[in-house]
Formats: sequence, C-alpha cells, structure tokens
Amino acid sequence: MKTYTFIVVLILIALIITSVYFFGGEKTNIPFLPGSSEKTKSSSQSNTQEDSASKKINPPKKTSSDSGGGGSDSSGETSSFISGSASQNNCEERQISYSLTKFQKTSKCNEFSGQNCIDKTATCSIDVKNLDYNIGGTFTISFTFFDLKDESYIIQTTQVFYPIEPRNIKTFLSEINVQLPDSNKEISCSYITLEIPTKTVCSS
Repeated sequence: MKTYTFIVVLILIALIITSVYFFGGEKTNIPFLPGSSEKTKSSSQSNTQEDSASKKINPPKKTSSDSGGGGSDSSGETSSFISGSASQNNCEERQISYSLTKFQKTSKCNEFSGQNCIDKTATCSIDVKNLDYNIGGTFTISFTFFDLKDESYIIQTTQVFYPIEPRNIKTFLSEINVQLPDSNKEISCSYITLEIPTKTVCSS
C-alpha cells in the first residue's frame, strides 16, 4: 500500500513539474509576442510620422505638367503684352495721296558754232497734285539730266521742293544750262519722288 501511494505521489509530482514547465514557457512567450507587435506598430507609426514630416518639409517637385502650367501663365502675360503693343501699333504713318501729271522735257540750243551747239538749256517739269483733303506738306522731286544716246552718262541732278496745300497743284520745274562738251549732246531727263508728306492712319 505504501509503495502504491509513493508511486502515485511521484506521478503527481511529475505532472506538476511538467505542467509548470509547459505553462511556464507558454507564459514566458505570451508577453513576448504582444511586445513584438507593439514594437512593430511603434516602428510603423514612427516611420509614418517621419514620412509625414518629410512630406511637410520637402514638398513634391513640380512635374512637367506643372511646369507647363507655369509656362501657360507666363505666355498669357506675354500674349497680353503683345496684344497691348499691337493695339498701340494700330496707328501708322502713311504717305498722303498725290498724283503726278504732265511730265515735260525740253532742250534748246542757245548758240551754235558751225555745226556744234556750244550753249544749251534743258528743262524738265511735272505737275504734282496733293489729293488729300486735310494734310498739306512739302513734296520733293529729283530730276536727272542725261545723254539720251548714253543714259549712263549723267550730266546733272537737281532737286526741287515745294509745300502744297490740300487739293492744290504745283508745277515742279528744273532747268539747267550747259556748254561744250555737254551742250553738243542730246539731253533728256527723268524724275523720282524723294519726299511725300505723311499722315497718321489708325485702324480699329
């Protein structure tokens, strides 16, 4: 009987030791897992806070589309400036209307020596009409006298200028007198306009 009791006690002691060992190890592991989870959560929260702080400190850079938006604003201002300049440039200076009529040229020998003309007078004239109703001003005509047989041979060039009031006509005449050897040439002339009055014309 005593032997049986002793065996039972040993078995109970063995069970108790086993239970203590088993449950003791499980209890030891239990706080470790939540601790690891808390550490992981804390680390995750810390990283999240750092990422948030990083985003606050360093805002995202503009992309090409953002840059394009800025360019659009700039071009808008430029377009507005160009538009303003264009509106200011709607006014321009233009020559007033005029007409050139009755172009005449004459050549007369004043003195001969045998077959040769030793003194000659040549004239060139043209009528200039100011066709404008409001603007008057100075007109300048240039006359060129040359040898008709060799037009590259320029005998003389003159300029004639007159003021002409609106709707008025003025005859521009130039006269030269030459001696040998030019007097013995067949003299002709041509003209060009050098100066015409202008007025400011604005378009809406």
